[in-house]
This record gives sequence, C-alpha cells and structure tokens, in this order.
Amino acid sequence: MLRDLIILSHSMSQEAYNDKNDVSEIIEKAEREIFSIAQYRLRGGFVLIEGVVHDSFEILDARSKNVGTISGIPTGLTKLDDLTAGLHKGELTTIAGRTSMGKTALALTIARNVAIDSKIPVGIFSLEMTKEELTMRLMTGEARIDGHLMRTGKLAKHEWSKLLGNVGELAEAPIYIDDTPILTATEVRAKARRLKSEHDVGLIIVDYIQLLDAGRKVESRTREVSIITRSMKALSKELNIPVIILSNSQEQLIIVNRHDLDYQT
Repeated sequence: MLRDLIILSHSMSQEAYNDKNDVSEIIEKAEREIFSIAQYRLRGGFVLIEGVVHDSFEILDARSKNVGTISGIPTGLTKLDDLTAGLHKGELTTIAGRTSMGKTALALTIARNVAIDSKIPVGIFSLEMTKEELTMRLMTGEARIDGHLMRTGKLAKHEWSKLLGNVGELAEAPIYIDDTPILTATEVRAKARRLKSEHDVGLIIVDYIQLLDAGRKVESRTREVSIITRSMKALSKELNIPVIILSNSQEQLIIVNRHDLDYQT
C-alpha cells in the first residue's frame, strides 16, 4: 500500500506540474485512486469467460428458484418492480419528463421506500430544491397531508397530531441530502464516493441533470448532458449501486441513450 501511494503521489505531482488537465479532474482522480488503495481494491483485468459462465448459471439458478421475487432493490411501487425487477447495482436509471409532471415526487417516493422499508441508505443530490423543501415534501407524503397546507402553515390541530405521529420513521431514515446549488459531475462523483465509504449508501439520486455542470467547455448543451450522463453511469459501476438521475428534457436524454448508453427502461 505504501508503494502504491508513492507511485500515485509521483503521478499526481507530474500531472499538477504539467497543468494539462482541469484542476477538479486531477483532484477527483487523486481521490478516486487513494480511495481505491484504502479499500484494498485491485483494478479489473481480463477474465476468462469460462468462470463468468459458471457464475452466470448460478445467478440464473437462484432466480429460477425465486420466481416472482425482486432481484434488485425494490422501489416499493409494485407495478414498476414487476416490470424492472427493482433497481440493480451498476445501473443508471433516468426519470424524464416535463416540468411539474411529478419527477421529484416519484424519486422521493422511491427514496423513502428504499430507506425506510428496505433499510438501505440513500443519498440525494438536490440541485434545485433546498434540503428543507425536500424534507417538507417527504413529511407531506409520509403524513398524507395537503402540501399547500404545509407550505402556508395552515394546519389544523388534528393535522399537527397526524404529522407528529407519522414522521418518526422518516426522522430516523438513512437519507442523506446535499443541496449544494452548483455542482459539477466530478464533484458529485467525489461526494458520492465519500458517502459510500462513510455510510455505505445503496442508492444515489440526482435531481436534476440539467443543473449539473460538466466542469469543462463543450460545443453544445446536448453534448454536455451526454458527458454528464456517462459520468453518472460510470459512478454507478464504480460504486456498484443503482443511480437515478432526473431530467427535464426528454429529447436530450433520448439522444444520450441512443449514442452513449444501453437504453434503460
């Protein structure tokens, strides 16, 4: 490990002196490599398919014995889980739609179900709403109280009682919120990596992708979204957890899915 750190520090010094890459990229790379050493990780290499075939048959055998069960992390939404078999490690899922169509509400419902029902820690990057606004929406859903009443504070006595009686589980849920308004894809990856290390999160949600910055100049916004999406896909594979991104633009995500990713349901 000491030898690896010496090699890494030399490499990082060279990159810093050369000044060819963006500072944030150099820092993110250094953090990723140090985290890798700390976790005793070895970089992946070629694997003979014979062993992979054997492992794949074991997975299929386990699935055949549990037909009807969810192979991934259940979202708590029965019909969705029937279609997707849950959220799977290393996969990127996009929730796309127009403004005010319920993207955040859906994402928060999934976050709530994963954290409370499945007891799996969830990390949420909220680039649009504050942590207080996001928590208010979670409380509204948990207590089943009119959101307008929550926003105006016009709660009747029985509604206060209902609120206090239903948010106990939510208060203890392993949900971690970062509401930093301006973030680059590199910063999200660095923060998610740290959150995984400290709290072993099993799901990351980014709301929403159009507010992320690629961290470097690109020729078009569509290209920038493409770069950011690939970065989020790489994050899901690196941490081996599902990542959900919200998008305000269906057209841009269709372009990204066609050219850069395996299409996700």
